[in-house]
Formats: sequence, structure tokens, C-alpha cells
Amino acid sequence: MSTTNFVESITSDMQFQLQEPYLLYKNHAGEIIGSWFYEHGDLRRITKRMQTIVLKQVSTPKRQRCASESETK
Repeated sequence: MSTTNFVESITSDMQFQLQEPYLLYKNHAGEIIGSWFYEHGDLRRITKRMQTIVLKQVSTPKRQRCASESETK
């Protein structure tokens, strides 16, 4: 266990696999990450939410960034 929260952006190229009680996913770097859920309902709810976010990203056209929107902020 860690007291530091793990944060990762949800991107359109993520792949998910549900293996109860784990939600496994492959991120943009090809790393496979597993998250363990104590509550079955939480696992289902979070899996569905993440898949919905990915589907919205896939169906939304990408826009060009302005110079002020650099990734170094």
C-alpha cells in the first residue's frame, strides 16, 4: 500500500479487461496495470465509466492545440 495516489490519463488507445476482482488495462505506453476492487459494484461501475470515457474520446474529433496549451505546464 502507498499513501501516494496513482494518477493516469484515460486515453482513447487504452484497452480494458475485467478479471474480477481486478480491472486490467493497457495504457498508451503498453504497460499493463491492474486495479483491485473490494466491492463488486464499484468494480463494475468504474469499468463502465472508464469504457464510456474512452468511447467518447474515440468519437470526438481531435482539435489542434494553441501555442499557449503546451504540455509543459
